[in-house]
Amino acid sequence: MLVKIVFPLLFIGSLLASQSKETSAFHQMVEKLIAKFSAPTISVRKLRALINSKEFHEKYILIDTREPNEFKVSHLSGAKHGGYEDFDLKSLKPLLDKSKVIIVYCSLGYRSGVIAKDLIKAGYSVKNLSGGIFEWVNSKFSVVDQAGDKTNKIHGYNRLWGKWLTHGEVVY
Repeated sequence: MLVKIVFPLLFIGSLLASQSKETSAFHQMVEKLIAKFSAPTISVRKLRALINSKEFHEKYILIDTREPNEFKVSHLSGAKHGGYEDFDLKSLKPLLDKSKVIIVYCSLGYRSGVIAKDLIKAGYSVKNLSGGIFEWVNSKFSVVDQAGDKTNKIHGYNRLWGKWLTHGEVVY
C-alpha cells in the first residue's frame, strides 16, 4: 500500500521540479532580455491587481507592442495595439496621456522594452510587463481575441520563443 502512495508522490514531485526548472530558466532569460532597458518593470501579478482595481482606467494605459497578427490572435483585455515594426509615436498619441502610466507588453518584454525607451524619451511614464503576455498566460490569467471574447490561443511569435508558453494553445 505504501508503494502505491509513495510512487505517485515521487512522480508528481519530479514533474514539479522539472516545471520549476523551466520556470526558473524562463525568468532568467526574460531578465537578461530586458535588463538593457531603462524602463521600470511590472510583474503580471501586480498588473492583474491593478487591472482589477477601480482606478485602473483613470491612471493607466495598456499598450500591446506586438505585431497586428499577434494582437488579433489574443491580447490582454483593454489593451490598445501599438505595434513594433510599424510603431509610430505620432499615430499613437491620441491613445496616450502624460498624466497616466503607460504599461507596455509584448511576448516576453524585449520589444516592449524598446518601445518603452522611446516613450520615456518622449516624456511618458512607462512600465514594461516583465515576461509579457507569455508570463501572463503561463500564470493562467485570461486573454481575449479580436472580438473581445476569452480565448486560450496565444501567438507564439516563432517556434523558438513559443516553447516558453506552458499554458494555452500556441499558434503561429
